Amino acid sequence: MKNTESNIKRVFLDTNILLDYLLERGTDGINADNIFEASTEGKIDLLTAAHSITNLSYIARKSLTHQQIKLAIMNFCGLCEVVDINNDSIEKAIKADYDPDFEDSLQIQCAVDSNSDCIVTRDKRGFGKSPIKVQHPSEFLEELQSHV
Repeated sequence: MKNTESNIKRVFLDTNILLDYLLERGTDGINADNIFEASTEGKIDLLTAAHSITNLSYIARKSLTHQQIKLAIMNFCGLCEVVDINNDSIEKAIKADYDPDFEDSLQIQCAVDSNSDCIVTRDKRGFGKSPIKVQHPSEFLEELQSHV
């Protein structure tokens, strides 16, 4: 049974998944590619936090040219809904205290604010207090495949 538009999942991607996809990091890159492919096939909607884009730019500058990074950012903005960060989301993340690593808390808060169904990350430990389901990319893809 194939997914229909009514059960498309809103999937929030942590920065490491974007980097895996962009930098083609072995098996992790393949998993990320499969997640993006599922989105282009209309099976899921992808979201990411605005600060993930800036973090990606900063980290990728060691491996890619300025032009490559600009193109990647444009592509990500076309593939993902970019979730805004504002005073309210920052204050909520601080009060919720999801994780001592504030960046992870802010990721979680962005996922909550955007009504995401799950968070996909390779750093599940940093998302232990998330009120939203957290999955490793391989877990997510396995579950997605079981619903196709």
